[in-house]
Amino acid sequence: MKRILRIALGTLLLSAGACSHRTPEPETAAADEPHNILYGINADDYRTETAEIRSGETLGRILNSYGVPAAVIDRLDKAAAEVFPLRNIRAGNRYTVFIHEDSLHSPHPDYLVYEQDMTRYVVFALAGDSLCVHRGEKEFTLRRRKRPASLESSRWRANRKAQLPYALAAELEDIYQWTISFFNVQKGDSFTVIYDEKFIDTLSVGVGRIWGVKFTHFGKDYYAIPFRQNKRVEYWEADGSSLRKQMLKAPLKYTRVSSKFTYSRRHP
Repeated sequence: MKRILRIALGTLLLSAGACSHRTPEPETAAADEPHNILYGINADDYRTETAEIRSGETLGRILNSYGVPAAVIDRLDKAAAEVFPLRNIRAGNRYTVFIHEDSLHSPHPDYLVYEQDMTRYVVFALAGDSLCVHRGEKEFTLRRRKRPASLESSRWRANRKAQLPYALAAELEDIYQWTISFFNVQKGDSFTVIYDEKFIDTLSVGVGRIWGVKFTHFGKDYYAIPFRQNKRVEYWEADGSSLRKQMLKAPLKYTRVSSKFTYSRRHP
């Protein structure tokens, strides 16, 4: 069964003063929805320009190229200090500038939005006398997946790299780390996992909840069934026993260091 859930993630708003712009809540947007919303901003009111941060480039230099004075950039740097310091931008990540033109057709940047990764972004609001900075996350869709796989070798890392999304492999390792030794899988071991995959448009951006797993290891079936207990989700065997054991089978996690974000994964 495939179920699509639309989740609008709330925006964390932090600024040096009152921020005049906030991402609209889903109910508000549905009632009076502009034609083209980007990062919670009505892009129909602006001309937008998108580019990638070049090696050695600073946000101050980018803003200055759009006519933002050094004094304003200094104030913005102070306003952003506790939200997202300007020095934290990374080469290769994208940014979008929202530009309006006055009666003399002179361009003025009202917002610069920097993308931290595929889902998170930072809005630098430049319009008016007060400057503000806030974080946001793109809306994504959850799609329910059922994925069977049979291990092609006795090396879990090789199987993981060939068959599994990075985050899904990490979740399986966390769930079964007290039960299955991932140093000791064998060719022919198999599993079936039901999980939610996150999408922005048609681009996969991560893994959500694991809804159930059957892992066959050395001919024995190990089930993982989620159950919420004490405000957290734990995984249990089909007979009700906990998957957590006193002795840790594989205490070293293979996938705790996340892969580097890159825009080389282009939108289809």
